[in-house]
Amino acid sequence: MVSELKPSIVRIKTEEGAVIGSGFLVKEKIVLTCAHVIADAAGQSQSSAKPNQSKIYIDFPLIKPIFCCKARIEFWGPEFSNDLAGLIIEGEIPESIRPIDIRIAKDTIGNKFDVFGFPEGFDDGIWASGAFSDVLGNGWVQVEAIKETGHQIEQGFSGAPIWDRKIKAVVGMVVAAEINPEKKVAFIMPSELILNSWPDLYKVLGYDDPLKELEWQIDQLKNKEGYEKFRSILDQLDYWVKEKTYKIDTINGLLQIAVNMKYQLSNKIYFNEYYEHIAMGIIPKEWNIQNLVAKLDLDKISELAILLFEPLREEFEINLKNRLPVVLAVMDKYKAEDLASGAAFHSYPENLKDKLLDRLKGNLKIFESLLAQKGIKEINKLYCIDKREWQPFNDSSDTIKSIVHEAILKTMSAKRIVPVFIDIDLINKKHFRCILKIIRENGCIVIMDSISMQHPDIQREFHLSLLDAFPKTRIAKVGYDRDAAEFINQITIILEEHMELEFYKRLNERDNCGDCIQLGKRNDFADWFTTKTEEITMNNDWRRFRNARGPDS
Repeated sequence: MVSELKPSIVRIKTEEGAVIGSGFLVKEKIVLTCAHVIADAAGQSQSSAKPNQSKIYIDFPLIKPIFCCKARIEFWGPEFSNDLAGLIIEGEIPESIRPIDIRIAKDTIGNKFDVFGFPEGFDDGIWASGAFSDVLGNGWVQVEAIKETGHQIEQGFSGAPIWDRKIKAVVGMVVAAEINPEKKVAFIMPSELILNSWPDLYKVLGYDDPLKELEWQIDQLKNKEGYEKFRSILDQLDYWVKEKTYKIDTINGLLQIAVNMKYQLSNKIYFNEYYEHIAMGIIPKEWNIQNLVAKLDLDKISELAILLFEPLREEFEINLKNRLPVVLAVMDKYKAEDLASGAAFHSYPENLKDKLLDRLKGNLKIFESLLAQKGIKEINKLYCIDKREWQPFNDSSDTIKSIVHEAILKTMSAKRIVPVFIDIDLINKKHFRCILKIIRENGCIVIMDSISMQHPDIQREFHLSLLDAFPKTRIAKVGYDRDAAEFINQITIILEEHMELEFYKRLNERDNCGDCIQLGKRNDFADWFTTKTEEITMNNDWRRFRNARGPDS
């Protein structure tokens, strides 16, 4: 099968000699495998703690004679999406054993692969093959067997290196397989996730020249089927790399965005939506590049992304007119945890902090008792990392994203309206100034979560945006259910005495016309959203979004 792979393949055993799984040599004496394989080999399969066993027994079954040795655990990462262990071989190894190259490939979808593992009944190992299928939310890649006959990845392949036939290198490691063999599905941890999990490997494996690595990644995509429409984009990125025009992180971020945009080509609706988000400097969290986001200059990313993807926008005839800005004044999971613990007020003076915390604890205690009656034990369980996945209503498990999309489909508009979700935490940032100005003038819908408005950061950002002071802004303040909404009405919002919110003034005006409203039921909210969507999009031209690239536009 793959002659280059054979001298690197490792078989991992228990001390008694039972075969547990696979691994592979990546550098001199460094072996990579799954943490759960090592735990099983050490007899600690029910624990995520680093095994106490000082020696791990391994051999190299595909070289002659078979070389047996011991190794010690150098790296341990047993988390679900970080199922990685690193071993160091003790003693000398023969010249017949050779490490295999591990490469970071930005897009392997559709490529064929080969893999060697040790399923039950095959202690000497067996080859399997298949194709890369799709990227999962945790960064893993789903692979599938594509032949009617032959072996597929199953239990016993964990820790095995995946050889990409097109790229001609190892691009990941098997971490799991579907229990039902009829589904022919397994999952791998791609090389980039492996290296990010154990950052010391970057230097050890020679990845200390990021420019050279970027050139290689871009070249691979140029030669990959499906990237024909992206050739001009890749050529431009390649030029920027060679000329060192922009920072490495910026180009790397743009390359990853290009890969994710390519995945959306088959669906114009999502392509349009993601183009709009990128133009506004928003990196969708489902693209799984959060490790890059902290390093990115979002002003520059927004500007360059519009430049790069403009030809595709014109080809797809993306209509920028019917865009509906939806501002989410909602906490994410981490802010919810800070609110529940009181850490949200750490920067306040002690005398004010104590006063706020006392009031907060009283409010939350009452609210939590309401939630407990409905089976919710903790407030922070209501919130997610991706705010669009927030489930705001007790009478429905629908996310706010799905409710909004459903409500929009009920509008009478002849043209499809696409929602652009805007995080309240971002709205006052420098790269959002022009966007904020436009939505103040043209209108937007703000979804304000009652509990999130207890968090000082959320309330402060909403207040600074001044959105509730503009007549074209429609605002729905939602409670988890009607009981919760009524309770929220009765309590004083934390910090409200220090911060006048125009929302409450508009709420009590006689001619409010429902532009500012409080709701606690899913269907009531959906009906309100449909009506307000029609009002906002009827006469507004959202093409100005396209030109909102920065504070000087």
